[in-house]
Amino acid sequence: MKNRQTSTEPKNIVPNFSKSDTSTEKLIDNSRAYERAGDIAAALQLAQQALQQAKTTGDTAGQANALAQLAHVHFRQGQYAPAQSLAKEALALSTPADSAYVAALMVLGLCAAENGNPAAAETYLHRTIELSRAHRHRHILRAALHNLSAMVYTPQGKFSLALAADAESLRLADTLNTPEARWFPLATMGWIYFVTGQYTDAAAIAEQLAQTVLPRSLGEGFYFCLQGDLAQEGDSPAEAELFYAKARAIAEAIGDPGLSVLLRLGLSRYHRRSGNPAAALNWADDACAIAERVGYRHLFGMALVARGRAAWCMENLSAAATDFRAAIEVLSPLRANFDLTRAYYFLAILAQQQDDPAAEALWLEAAERIIRHGYTFLLDVTADLAFPLLAAWPFFRNFVLLASRGKGALRGLAWSRRGWCCRMGK
Repeated sequence: MKNRQTSTEPKNIVPNFSKSDTSTEKLIDNSRAYERAGDIAAALQLAQQALQQAKTTGDTAGQANALAQLAHVHFRQGQYAPAQSLAKEALALSTPADSAYVAALMVLGLCAAENGNPAAAETYLHRTIELSRAHRHRHILRAALHNLSAMVYTPQGKFSLALAADAESLRLADTLNTPEARWFPLATMGWIYFVTGQYTDAAAIAEQLAQTVLPRSLGEGFYFCLQGDLAQEGDSPAEAELFYAKARAIAEAIGDPGLSVLLRLGLSRYHRRSGNPAAALNWADDACAIAERVGYRHLFGMALVARGRAAWCMENLSAAATDFRAAIEVLSPLRANFDLTRAYYFLAILAQQQDDPAAEALWLEAAERIIRHGYTFLLDVTADLAFPLLAAWPFFRNFVLLASRGKGALRGLAWSRRGWCCRMGK
């Protein structure tokens, strides 16, 4: 889930301008408030004004804080190169004890994560956490714990670690009396519960999100996206399109690439499962284009998997296999274990459907990953896909069922021979 937090201070939710207070600090505070509210243009303008004012008055600390905020805003729009450049300028004008230094360090970690360098991202974010604790920047600590969850643990499929980090981030949001920050960990937690098939828990998180997010904010965009995902698993799947449309309106206004890609993946899944694979392919292809354009490697890999599934439903099996293999190539260096496992898993099913001699080796790879990383829930949420594959190789079926330790893998299977590659699953 890519709802990374870029604003770190617990200031006013809605800016309250005063003609008598145009200090650099106030300009930065208002920029952060506008960023939280989703008005990126105003946030950018105020941060630039703060930087110019700090330069004019020779305020080095003000320059560092303004640069860090500018880096936040550029990162929010997927502009990673300028965000990194601005963050490094902020580092040069501050010390490790300063909040500007720690906030800039966090931006570098976020950029590294989205540019496909998970090791660097983890190093930056752990350093951010260490400095935040040492110098009592508790609001940045809260944000960094969430970002570690959303940008490192979740992409790597380490869901238990992600939930633990976000639970602590949520606790800090409550302790620090910053209710506007609660949506960051809640959104990631909701997404994890959804992809792992824990729909009741995901719905409970969605209810909390509804009470937390600001209208037309990024948080509300992720809330609508989660509601769209959940609608597909409920009694009124057609409502999903309405939720994704609301999420898209926010994404277009803000320019956040993570939300833009995720809502398109949701729309692709919706159309694929509704029997409109051509529309599913178009939305997945658009998601690929956005992720590739901004250089967001993990989401690009996810979008390739979605495009492969849509091509599969259109019976373009060679295109599907090409996309699954491309996803494996993209995701492997990122250590994106969950989505990498999904790519191997779908490729194995596709190969088995075609009686490809490579199918058994692919399934062995997929099964080993499912067991090693604890992803047996994948067999539940894609039950109609799993059944024919496991039926073909009883040894692997028994192996996986034993590893599931009674956690529900393959319960209630009802395989229909007609359309089993399209109807079910994530």
